[in-house]
Amino acid sequence: MLRDKLVVGVRSENLQKRLLQEGDDATLNKIYEIALSYKAAERDLLSMKIKTKYAKIQHGSKATGKINVVEASENGKYFITLNVDNKNIQFEFDTGSCHTLMPINLYKKLWNKKIYPINLHLKSYSNIKIDVIDKREVFVAEANKSLPLIITEANRPVLLGTTWIKCLPAEFLKFSDINLVQETTCSSLVNKFAEVFGTSNVGVIKDHTAHLILRKDANPRFFRARNVPYVMRNAIEKELENLEAQGVITKIERSDWATPIVPIMKKNGHVRICGDFKITLNPVLKIDQYPLPKIEDIFAILGRGINFSKIDLSHAYLQLELDENSKEMAVINTHNGLYRYNRLPFGIASAPAIWQRIIEQILSGIPGSLVYLDDILITGESEADPLRNLEAVLNRLNEYGLKANREKCNFFQESLEYCGHVIDKMDQILIAYDPKLPIRLSCDSSSYGLGAVLSQIDVDGNERPIYFISRTLSQAEKKYSQIDKECLSIIWALKKFNNYLFGRKFELITDNKPLHHILNPKREISSNMSARLQRWALILSSYNFTIECRKTGDHGNADGLSRLPLKQYEEMEEDAVNTVHMIKQCEELPLTSSHIRRESCKDSILKIVYQNTLYGWKDKPSNTELLSFYLRREELTVEQGILLLGTRVVIPRKFRAKIKAELHQGHLGVVKMKALARNFIWWPGIDREIEEITRVCRECNINSHTLKQESVHRWESAPTPWYRVHLDFAGPFTNKMFLIVIDRYSKWPEIIIMNSTTAGNTIRVLRDLFSRYGIPDQVVTDNGPQFVSEEMKYIFKSNGVHHLRSAPYFPATNGLAERFVQTLKRSLKNMRNEELNKSLANFLFTYRTVSHSSTREAPAVLF
Repeated sequence: MLRDKLVVGVRSENLQKRLLQEGDDATLNKIYEIALSYKAAERDLLSMKIKTKYAKIQHGSKATGKINVVEASENGKYFITLNVDNKNIQFEFDTGSCHTLMPINLYKKLWNKKIYPINLHLKSYSNIKIDVIDKREVFVAEANKSLPLIITEANRPVLLGTTWIKCLPAEFLKFSDINLVQETTCSSLVNKFAEVFGTSNVGVIKDHTAHLILRKDANPRFFRARNVPYVMRNAIEKELENLEAQGVITKIERSDWATPIVPIMKKNGHVRICGDFKITLNPVLKIDQYPLPKIEDIFAILGRGINFSKIDLSHAYLQLELDENSKEMAVINTHNGLYRYNRLPFGIASAPAIWQRIIEQILSGIPGSLVYLDDILITGESEADPLRNLEAVLNRLNEYGLKANREKCNFFQESLEYCGHVIDKMDQILIAYDPKLPIRLSCDSSSYGLGAVLSQIDVDGNERPIYFISRTLSQAEKKYSQIDKECLSIIWALKKFNNYLFGRKFELITDNKPLHHILNPKREISSNMSARLQRWALILSSYNFTIECRKTGDHGNADGLSRLPLKQYEEMEEDAVNTVHMIKQCEELPLTSSHIRRESCKDSILKIVYQNTLYGWKDKPSNTELLSFYLRREELTVEQGILLLGTRVVIPRKFRAKIKAELHQGHLGVVKMKALARNFIWWPGIDREIEEITRVCRECNINSHTLKQESVHRWESAPTPWYRVHLDFAGPFTNKMFLIVIDRYSKWPEIIIMNSTTAGNTIRVLRDLFSRYGIPDQVVTDNGPQFVSEEMKYIFKSNGVHHLRSAPYFPATNGLAERFVQTLKRSLKNMRNEELNKSLANFLFTYRTVSHSSTREAPAVLF
């Protein structure tokens, strides 16, 4: 049949589905009429979309000839007159062409310039070839720039393509009939969803109620009604009657709870009634915790929209019912008596979180929409999305019984002012965040400011910025070294953009080469870095990133922001104020950070190093001492006005002799003195000076002891602290005996002065030690009478201690204790002029805090 051939031959799949719905009874004429109506509607819709793309152009007469006014002809075409190279030319809008065209005959009439043929081929919409003669750059006054103009064969229309249209200011592109189209669409939506925009009653959300939770120790609070001015009483009574009529409140006779009201006059003369719940309910409520959207979230969701709508929910919280238990608490006390709220009232501390949670649940799944308390924002990325998403939101509101305030709603706006920000199409400089695109963070610091740019790489490989941020350094931050400032810019930007960066891979860009090396995620965190850099490196280690170092000339985005920062200050975490000191049992004041800072400013060398560390080293110095600092410049930082090499304090020349005396205080030998210095202090040549101290020390030379090298069987390593303990006696020295106790695992020593070395006294001391540190698994001793006595055997056996004794005439079996005895004797001899207890305290403090040669850790760390 001819009818069937027509249906099968239709190219439009949607039209074909529509025709098939008519069934076998449909005649050929009916099918033909439906097809014609469908195509006509499709053309009208296409025309509407094309017009809407360039909104609000004023309607006028073609005969007016006004510049910058779009004119409509009787056949529906639109024209505008523009000033091109000082000539007023009328163009016809052609949104289907990206080029602006002018026939050769008009071009010669206007300018009569020489033509240079070019190799360019164009085709019309109907696939007809257009002969191109030339292409010129002409200055368009309205766009304030030069734009390309294509010269075509004669007798063709002058067409304004999209290349020019995009460059024209928005005020030149306003169609009044498009306003009419939008108003028609808005009116139809308002009529379609009349229940949503109705003003008769306050809406009631279906299937949801608010529940207020009290703390366990909460007791009812009742406050009497406050006096209100007589002039406001009538208005308050009318509002109470209105709320009661709409079911928002109910008058009651008695209640355990009562909250006084705070009446607020509106501009229209009406009054708003609010309960002063901060003195009744709020202090005893368990406040709901539900996050409100941040402005960054709003930008991320709405930033790619082409137009924007906002729906204002009428009376907001009052549309949400309270459950029965909560109604008993939400009672207000007025001059007219007690009223119980049936709906969630304003002023309840939990109200924002409860409302936000429920309204987000209601609107979940609708693309291009975001709710912030009583405002719903809607957009879309394509021409059809905004209307489709808006209808979906209105459908959902209608389904759940919510109502909106039509007077405060805006539909299909090019921009919206919201939360102090203007939300519009970000198609010029900034783009909206897209989780599918690679992300990049560029950071930089100047001597007074920080700057950072968050950007993404689009499908064409171009870097497109999402956010620019900058701020001024605080006075304390300005004293940081330059490398610290550069790292500070990274940490600050990470905290600002954490929601975008955490949990996904990103590229970090800096122009500081040492920082690129220090923060490289493939390298371990160096112990030579300053404490601040180590802490920041640990923060960075929780992110998945790669780092790239750019030349400063290619780093202009972040560099420019750091040099022109916003005058905003932001305190980062405070660094702990560390006092730099060496303890000498308090017989004199310690060397503090203020001493170091003051003398560093006076030291001729350190003054230069300080400045170069803050602002960068320009040239390699010729001075030998300065060269030592230059070679370690990547490890130098400034903290609290003090130079640090990693975590070690750089000591001014004035205090170096005093520091060396402190290091040599216990006569521990070269190795331990160097180990102690490497934990805390540094200056050029410190190792060499420590060796010289020991070489010229008379006591160290007299009491030096060279061990005879023997082939020995080493003890197995102890698995934990206080697992194996070595005991021995030392002395007599100054008529005193000393019990030496050494932990095999940590090398932690204990020294007890013994007035008597009998088994009983030894057991008493061991009981005291075991009560503090626990009972060891093994005890190693020599064959002294105290250790082999029956009392000692019984103590070890009853406590489950495995007692190991050294081989007869071979004390090296208990070498750990024997070696420590020698160290103790040598140290005490070198300190023979000092009081014994003080000497022991100095010796133990130093020994326990210096790295041991066998463990490479201080006993105090491992014990």
